Amino acid sequence: MLTNVTRRLRSGEKGMTLTEVTVATIITLMVSAAFFTLFSAFSRNVQLEDQRASTLRDIRPVISQMLLELRQATDIDGDGAIIEKLDSSWSSLDLIFYSDRRADIDGPERYRYYLTNCANNICDFVHEVIAADTGSGPNWTYDDNTPAERTLISNVVATGGALLIGVSWTTGAEVLTTSCGGATRCDFDVVRIDLRIDPTPELGTLAALQIREDVRLRNGNRL
Repeated sequence: MLTNVTRRLRSGEKGMTLTEVTVATIITLMVSAAFFTLFSAFSRNVQLEDQRASTLRDIRPVISQMLLELRQATDIDGDGAIIEKLDSSWSSLDLIFYSDRRADIDGPERYRYYLTNCANNICDFVHEVIAADTGSGPNWTYDDNTPAERTLISNVVATGGALLIGVSWTTGAEVLTTSCGGATRCDFDVVRIDLRIDPTPELGTLAALQIREDVRLRNGNRL
C-alpha cells in the first residue's frame, strides 16, 4: 500500500484515496500503541526495581542495629540466659533483652523488638528502649520510665515462618526455640533473624525481599 502511495506521488497524481489514508493511519496508530506499551512496561520495571533497591537500603541498617544490640546483650539476672523473652508467633511476636550500652544511663537498658499495626499479613517492626529506674540496681526495675519507641521498617510480611527464633545445638543437631521466658529459660546460643519485606504491598507485584542472619550471643555462659 505504501508502495502504491509512493508510485502515485512520483507519477504526479494528486492526493490519496480514503483507503490509503485509513490504512496509513491504522499502521501509525499500531506502531504508536506498541511503542507506548513497551515504554510503559519499561518505566514500570524501572520503578519497581527502584522500589526494591530502596527497600533493601531500608532493611540493611535495621539488621545492622539488631546485630550490634544482640551481640552486646548481657545477662542481668545471673541465670546464664541472655534473652529474657522470645515469642516467635506472629500474633504476639516479642524479643526482650538487656544491654548496658549507654554510659550516660544508670543501669542496663531494656530492649524490645515487636510487631504492630498488622493488617492483611503486613506489619510494622518496632524497636523499643527503656532505661532502668534510677537507683534500682542491682535488681533493676523498669517501671518509672517511658519507653523510647520507633518503627524500624514497615511492610514486614507476617507469613512464611518465624521472624525471630532461638537456635542452639545438641550433639550436632540444631534445636530451635520459638517461645521462652518466665518459667522457661531462654537457653540458646544464637538468635536467628529472618526478615521478609514486601517492597510493593499495595501492588503485590514483587516477591518479598528476605534477609536472614544468625546472631551469636557473645556474653552467654554457653559460649
